[in-house]
This record gives sequence, C-alpha cells and structure tokens, in this order.
Amino acid sequence: NEIQWCRDMIRNYRPDHILHQNDQWRYCNIVRSDVVYKAPAWIGNGCPRSYQQLISGGGKCGPRAWMGRFACKSFGIPTWGVRQPDHAAMSHWTKSGEWVICLGGPNWMKSYWEDRNGVDFELETRARTFCGIGRHSGYNEEKDAYNYGEYEKNVFWLQCIVEIHQEVQIGSQNGNYLQRPVDERLWSELVLLQKKILARYVTEKNVQRDGMSLHCNTKRNLANIIQERADIEENCSFRDDGTIIIPASLCRNLRQNGQNVIQTKCFLPEGGNQIHVRGNACLEYTVNVPTTSLYTLRARIVTVHARQNTLQVKVRDGSLPFFCFWQWYEL
Repeated sequence: NEIQWCRDMIRNYRPDHILHQNDQWRYCNIVRSDVVYKAPAWIGNGCPRSYQQLISGGGKCGPRAWMGRFACKSFGIPTWGVRQPDHAAMSHWTKSGEWVICLGGPNWMKSYWEDRNGVDFELETRARTFCGIGRHSGYNEEKDAYNYGEYEKNVFWLQCIVEIHQEVQIGSQNGNYLQRPVDERLWSELVLLQKKILARYVTEKNVQRDGMSLHCNTKRNLANIIQERADIEENCSFRDDGTIIIPASLCRNLRQNGQNVIQTKCFLPEGGNQIHVRGNACLEYTVNVPTTSLYTLRARIVTVHARQNTLQVKVRDGSLPFFCFWQWYEL
C-alpha cells in the first residue's frame, strides 16, 4: 500500500529525513526537498492519482500539504490539516507534546480546518496533554488521577452545555478568528478559558515519557542502528570471483560538488553511507584493480522520480527507472 511505499521510500531514498534533528521537519521535509512548487503534472492520462505521482509531478500548496501529512502519518505521527488565507499548510505532533505548523505561517489564529480555528485546536491539544500525561517519569497516581478528571470536569461537561445551547463553536470565518456577541458565545468562551488554564501547565519536561512513545522508540532504535554502524571503515573490497565492491562514500571529490551532493548514513543491512545527488554533479572514484581485464560497472541506485536528468558514465548515457527500493542497475 501507499503508506508502506512511503516508509520504504524515505528510508531508502532520503534516510536523513528520518533522523532530522529538527522535530518540526522530520519526515515531512521530503516535501521541501523533492515536491517542486508548481502546477502539478500527473503522469499518465486516466491513471489513478497517487502520492508516487505527486512526488514526481510536484504541486502547489495543497498537494504539498497532502504529501507532508502523508509522510508524517506513514511513520505514525498525528497530523491536523491547516488552511490559512489563500494557502494550505499542515501541522503535526512532536515528541515534546507541542503541535507545530509546517509549510505555512506559524500563526494559529490565522489557521483553521473546516469550521475550527487553530487557536482552539492548539489549546485543546495542550489541555489534553496535561490531563493525559500517563505513567511518565515521576508518575504520581493520586495527582495524575486528578489530572484525568480535570479535563472531564472543566472542559468535557462544559462542552456538552455548549451543544445543548447550540452555540456556534469557536471557529474561523474566511481564515479569521471568529468574533461573536457575548450572549452567543458564553459557554463556548468558558470552554476556551478552561482549556487555557489547563494548557498553561504543560511544559516539555512534564510530557516526557519513558519508553511509552512509539515515535520516540522508533527514532531511538533507528539511531542505535546508525550508531552501531558509525565506526564501520568503508574500503574497496575484492571478492574471489573478481568482483570489486566500491562504497559510494569513497567519492574523492565530494566537497567540490557543494550542496548538490549529500552523504548520509544508510539503512542497508551492511550499513555504511550513501550518496544522494540533488543536482548536476560529477562523482569521481579511483580504484586500483588487481588484474587487467574487462569489467562491467553496476551501480546500486534508488530514485523515486519519473523524470530524471541523464546519467552519464564516461561516454555512455543511460536513463534509469524509478523505484523506492535499492536496485542494481547495469551501466
């Protein structure tokens, strides 16, 4: 399915996005690196539109926001759609308990989804975080049981009164924070006030959990795998059958290519590093072959774009298929 495809694609094609140091751009940075901002170009007339096509065909704010949310969801990160005046963006949860806006302005008051304003959504996430901290480090059964009841008592039952009085929810109108006369919003304003009171107790320190977050566990496990392979010394290896294995990281002119070439840790079973080419670049390798012979050059390549620049090896050109798994390609 497409979720599995997305996980495989980012793990193989851009593993650096998985271990991004900035929680805001982990996973969804694939949008900034690969989904070009332009009118979308769908591949194949009449073919079902998919995220595989989107990453190659590009798109403006809407498709880019879809792709960002999809990338986060593929790795289990909760997301919330965000619309802003004349713009589409996205938001997602971070391990600190905070929700952040990506691909748009960091303004919750100007953000909304359907009839709900971003201010109300962001406050509720923090209020729920405080009241649902769970068995974290320093868990106090009596105190935390009280926290669970706080949301139910101070927010949930007030929200029921809002429904009974059929008040319009705190929401948005044309992207602006919705203002209403006091007599039309008394109970809903009380709900918002209670959320603010609960939300102010939330800090990054009191939402840290010890081993209870799938996201944190996944990232920690991946980091451990990378760390175990960090000390691997990569050199050319020579097999008995005459095969010569040349690690991609042995490129001798890596720095000369500037930002067009990135070296990143690799998730392949043998570990090591991989090279990601972002633009026109020339990669040079020097190999001392043990015997004079006729050699066939094969490169292990992963690419997800249907439209590519020509790959040139000396005087031979070749076009590559696009796939999200590592494949051997004979040049």
